[in-house]
Amino acid sequence: MAEALEPGRAVSIPLLELSDKRGLGRRREWRTLAARSGAYVGVFEPFVNGLNDPDLNQLVWERQIETVRQALARDPQAAEQLRNDFVAQRGEEAAADLMEMMLGYDQEAIGATRQERKEGVLPQLIRWLDSDQLDYRVLALYNLNQITGTRNQGNYRPTHTAQQRQRSLRIYWDRLEKDEL
Repeated sequence: MAEALEPGRAVSIPLLELSDKRGLGRRREWRTLAARSGAYVGVFEPFVNGLNDPDLNQLVWERQIETVRQALARDPQAAEQLRNDFVAQRGEEAAADLMEMMLGYDQEAIGATRQERKEGVLPQLIRWLDSDQLDYRVLALYNLNQITGTRNQGNYRPTHTAQQRQRSLRIYWDRLEKDEL
């Protein structure tokens, strides 16, 4: 990685090269490091690409999401760059959903009563766990874990097939119905 990043040279191009599975980023560790490093300097494309990388795992995604959230907290203007990278890769509608999940949810969005929780953001997050898009599933799981204070209820994995996800989704829906989330 140090060889790819030369002093006095812009870091955006080497970080993009290190995040490309077909090039310098053949090693998962390099792609992961490129995504986290990019967040510190406002280069979010490696992170956006990583959200759709089935070779990564939940722990890697969690660290990357936390790094990006820290970058957004340090520099509010970074949110616009992240949004632009989401738009470039996924379009306006998906970018709005993904940015919503990246920014997280407050108590008002979650709900304070049982009825509010059933009508708040929790059902949408559970629906996104069954999205065809990996980035939706990764961010939805991260947010559900943050909201509930638990990790991976029902052995859910964003990389599972739609059929494999069904058992875990039933557990989430059941827990929402019982007000256990």
